[in-house]
Amino acid sequence: KQDKGQELVNAVVVKVLKQLNKANGGFLSGILTLFKKKVKDDAVYHPLGGMVIGNATDFFGRVKNYDGLYINDGSLMPGSSACTNPSFTISAIAERNIEKIIAEDF
Repeated sequence: KQDKGQELVNAVVVKVLKQLNKANGGFLSGILTLFKKKVKDDAVYHPLGGMVIGNATDFFGRVKNYDGLYINDGSLMPGSSACTNPSFTISAIAERNIEKIIAEDF
C-alpha cells in the first residue's frame, strides 16, 4: 500500500524538479519515473546544481563577478550523483575549496 504522505512528497519533488529543469535545461532521472507506477519509495532526494562549479563559480566555489562570495554546498554539483548520497562528495569538495580560498583570499 502506498503511503499517502510519501505520495504527496513525491508529487511535490517532481513538480519542483520540473520547474528547475525548465529554467535550467535539466531532466528527470530514471528513479523519478517510478513515482508514476506507485512504487513504495522511502528515498531521500538531494537536489543538486544551481551554482554549478566551473559555470557560475570558478573551480573552488568563488562566485564569478562577486568578490568575497563563495558557494560550498550541493548547489556546486552538476547533474546527479549517480544515485548515491552526495554528502561525502560535497564535503570533500567543500574541504578542498576552503583550503584554497583561505590560502589565496585571506
